Amino acid sequence: MSGDSKGRTVVVTGAGGFVGRVICTHLLEAGFRVEGWYRSHPPPAASHAVQVDLTASLPSPPDRPIEAVIHTAAVAHARPTPQMLERLERVNVGGTRKVLDWAGAAGAQRFVFMSSIKAQGAPAPGTLGSESDPARPEGPYGEAKQRGEALVADWSARGQRRGVALRLPLVYGPGVGGNLAAMARAAGRGWLPQVGDGSARRSLISVGNVATAVGAVINRGSLAAGMHTYLLTDAKPYSVAELGRALAQASARKVHHPRIPLAVARLLARCSDFGQFLLRRPLPFSSEILARLAANAIYSSEPFQRDFDWHPEGQFSDQVEAIMDTRIA
Repeated sequence: MSGDSKGRTVVVTGAGGFVGRVICTHLLEAGFRVEGWYRSHPPPAASHAVQVDLTASLPSPPDRPIEAVIHTAAVAHARPTPQMLERLERVNVGGTRKVLDWAGAAGAQRFVFMSSIKAQGAPAPGTLGSESDPARPEGPYGEAKQRGEALVADWSARGQRRGVALRLPLVYGPGVGGNLAAMARAAGRGWLPQVGDGSARRSLISVGNVATAVGAVINRGSLAAGMHTYLLTDAKPYSVAELGRALAQASARKVHHPRIPLAVARLLARCSDFGQFLLRRPLPFSSEILARLAANAIYSSEPFQRDFDWHPEGQFSDQVEAIMDTRIA
C-alpha cells in the first residue's frame, strides 16, 4: 500500500461518533477520500456521508477500489438488561461480521478494528499489560470485542488481507462521555471526591492519538498479511489524583476534593451494586467504577510504536479545558 494518500478511498463506520469523527477529519486532512458511515449524526468532515444501520442492509460496494475499512461503530456501554445485551450482540458482533463481509466484497485488503483493553482484561497486579498477556475479557462488552477480534482474524486469514485490532484504554478528548465526563461535571460543580490517596495509575489515550495511529496503519506499506493486535496508549499513564487536579484547575470555580477511605468506598459500591440490580439501570457509583479508581491498569504501546514508527503526542492536561467546555454536551 502506497504512502501517497491522495485519491485513496477509506470507509469509516461510526463516523459520527466520538472516535470516528476525529478519524474522519484526520484522514480527510491527510488527503484520503473518506466515506463516513453514520447511524444518527453525520460526521462533520467526510468526502461522502452515508446513513447506515449495521443491523439492516449495508450499502452496495462502490465502483472505486476501497483501500481500507476502519470499523469504529459499536454499542459502547451496554446496560445489564436482556434488551441491551441483545443489542450489543447484534451490533458489536453481528454488525462486525456484516462489515467484514462487505469489506471482502468491496475488495478491501486492510481492516482496522477499534477494539478495547476490555477484550484483554486488566494486567496482573504490579505488571505492565501487553498484547501477549492471556485474554481475560471484562464483562459482556469485553467479550463482544474479543469475538469481534476473532472475526477479523478469520477474515484476515483469507487471501492477502491485513487485519489490525487496536485495543484502546479510556479515550479522552472534547465531547468525551462516560466516567471522565462525570468527573468533569463534578469538577464543574466544585465537588470532586477522591477515593483513597488517588495514587492508582491508568493508561489513557487522546482521541487525536487514536486518529494518527489509524493513519499510520493505513499508510504502512509493508504490513504482512494476517492478523495484528496492538495496544495503544498515551506516552505515560495518569494517576487518578492527577486527572482530578487537572480537571479542577480547568474549572472556573474552587473544587473540593473530600477523601473517601477505601473501606467506605467499598461499602458504598456494594450498596450501589445492589441498587443497580433492583433498579435495572446503572448508578453513578459501583464496584466496577471503584476498581478503575483504586487499581492500577497500565499498558505498553511500545510494539505499535516500533512497528509503525508512531509516537503519541501531548497529554491529558493539553485537552482538559476543551473537555470542561464540552462537559454539558
